[in-house]
Amino acid sequence: MSTNPHNESSEQVKSNSAQSLPEWLQSPWMPKLLFIVALLICYGISVNVRYQQLETWRANPQQFFVGEQPLMTTLDAPYWLRWAKEYRDGEYFSYDDKRSYPSGTQWFREQQAQIVASENGTQAEPVSPPERLTSPTAVPLLSFLVAMMSPFFAGNLYLAGHWLVILSGGLFILPLGLYGWRLGYPIAGMLGGLIGTFCSEYFVRASIGRIDTDMLNIFFPILGAYFVLLACQAKQERWVWTWAALAGLSMNLFVWWYGKPGFVLGCFLTLLVGLIIWKSSARQGLPALGLFVFFAGPSNLLSGLGSVQGFLGNYLFVGAVNEAQAQEVVNPVTFPNVFNTISEAAKVPMSEVLQQVLSEPTWGWIGLIAFALFAIRYWPAVIPLLPIFALGLFGFQSSRRFIMFLAPFVGFGLGVLLTIAIRLAWEWLRSRLEPEDPTAVQSHPVWGNANLVGQVLIYVGLFGSWTFFAPQTAISYVPGPSIPPPVYQTFEQVERLVPENGAIYTWWDYGYAITDKTERAVFNDGGAQLGPTTYFMARSFISSEQEEMRRIIGFLASQGAAGINRFNKSKDSLLREVYSGKYKPREPIYVFYTYDMIGKYSALFSIGSWNFDTLKNSVKGYQRLQCSKLENQVLTCQGVTVDLKEGLVNGQIPLRRLVQSIQGRETKIQELKSEGLSLQLMMPNERQFSEIYLMEEAVWASNFNQMYLLGNYDKEVFEEVFHAFPIARLYRLKDLEPLE
Repeated sequence: MSTNPHNESSEQVKSNSAQSLPEWLQSPWMPKLLFIVALLICYGISVNVRYQQLETWRANPQQFFVGEQPLMTTLDAPYWLRWAKEYRDGEYFSYDDKRSYPSGTQWFREQQAQIVASENGTQAEPVSPPERLTSPTAVPLLSFLVAMMSPFFAGNLYLAGHWLVILSGGLFILPLGLYGWRLGYPIAGMLGGLIGTFCSEYFVRASIGRIDTDMLNIFFPILGAYFVLLACQAKQERWVWTWAALAGLSMNLFVWWYGKPGFVLGCFLTLLVGLIIWKSSARQGLPALGLFVFFAGPSNLLSGLGSVQGFLGNYLFVGAVNEAQAQEVVNPVTFPNVFNTISEAAKVPMSEVLQQVLSEPTWGWIGLIAFALFAIRYWPAVIPLLPIFALGLFGFQSSRRFIMFLAPFVGFGLGVLLTIAIRLAWEWLRSRLEPEDPTAVQSHPVWGNANLVGQVLIYVGLFGSWTFFAPQTAISYVPGPSIPPPVYQTFEQVERLVPENGAIYTWWDYGYAITDKTERAVFNDGGAQLGPTTYFMARSFISSEQEEMRRIIGFLASQGAAGINRFNKSKDSLLREVYSGKYKPREPIYVFYTYDMIGKYSALFSIGSWNFDTLKNSVKGYQRLQCSKLENQVLTCQGVTVDLKEGLVNGQIPLRRLVQSIQGRETKIQELKSEGLSLQLMMPNERQFSEIYLMEEAVWASNFNQMYLLGNYDKEVFEEVFHAFPIARLYRLKDLEPLE
């Protein structure tokens, strides 16, 4: 037998090759195993980062907890948590008597039934009490999941909600990674998932405490797109139908989760187009479409077009924040559109959009262009993703919230480029370093397993590139609570002071949290603020007449939004009815002021100053001064100098008055000129300043400023029942309708 290795038999070569690596590493399943491990690591990174946020909170309980309860980082979280609690405890009913007071109360429903019967000339039917609901689909999917998870956290719904965010915030990495694998670019989907889950616009919306629908609003659309791709590429009928059914089911769950059936329509259309392009027969395609519709829900599909139209109306023509110049028509009166005062509807300048994905926008543009070229090259396979991609492009034109849908595609494009670069480098390296003898190649410990080594290099490149891109994302972000602990603690006092049948009259932002914590009714909240009621509430706060506030409260507390619609024959008739003074509340009403309303006052003023004739508004608010010294009666602040002796601001603008408010109770006023601005010093004692504000006359004279910051109120109309300077203030309205 020759000793020349070049003459070895094929069996010997295979044996030598087999000895180069263990047998299990040579399995044809090895590439799939590597992919699954890498995909789970990517998802694990998402889970770990969000878990570390929770650990940071636990290390600083004074900032993030009230007692054993972790706080929330979105004002909508208490809405989902309250429904989770009521469903879990069997106290979830068909009517919510705590929201949009008084519309859900039994007496108001009976009153409305009598009004309708009177208008129709019929006898009023008895109004049945609210029905207890036990079906899982009666509550939103988010609330259902939190309720089901709460037993694992000793019944703590708030902690269960935090863990839901931890586990689901990066869940879309899995279907996006599978999508990339299906197209032959496995790390493209994973890099898209990592950049997408930690881009600032998404990570802020899916971080610890953000118990809201955003955490799965990318997952469900990408999952549906992945199932559509599988259905279009399947060769056997049963798999075409199975994947189409799963695509429909994923969209049905998404509607249960988010309540936006427009996504169902988009997914259906991509399935239809995909089946046509992939040349599926009618025998395959029609049953697939039918199964999709069945599992998605026919009603969801039919209402999809209206949902899309509503979406375009809300977001495509949104104006600037704190302006209310878009119109909401409640015939015949045109009310200001509150949507324009919501920060999530703000538009980011086009030049800064991709900077919200990666801090170095050049990489964002490279990734976006790369994905666009990839989509052109492999357009049939990318079609299921196009509705999501189009939604992301709205980030350039409309609200900043859509940037989060764009981020995964930026990462996907960068992953495509990375894949191509690694493959080219690997082929070049092999061509330069392979042994000349082809037989030796098969027995070489590296080249004999070249495909496996290439796969390993792909994933090494993925995680190596992630260490480069991670610092350009918001991965180090740790959110703060949306309601500061001192403010949230005052809710406990409100619960103690307001009777169970009482209602709280305050600005809408804290409405969900107040109801969740106190179990008291509120007039407005984050789900009802777009109605005309918000205008009248804003008007009552910015008005300089407390009698006007009394009359507005009386009308809203007795007639509600239904009364606005009923008397809305004309502007004059509606306003005459609201300000008539003949309406009084049937139940105790409490006006609640909180510290956050100071910063939100400009948005509040823009709504309350709406002119029904000109359809325009004005914006006025508090200018908080950062002052460094007071010397020779000259107050020096950042960007502002106030001469208290001459009564001038920056040497030109007249200063009308100087106001000192000590503990929000004792007020000292020094009149300086007949007109001009007011300088208001908020003081915990006679020697210290806590806040200094500069404001126009309309702001100074407003009910908000006078009642909340200065403590000036009409004692014939209101009674102060709680005051925690400068955090919160609570008044009781004395004027009540005698009950029969």
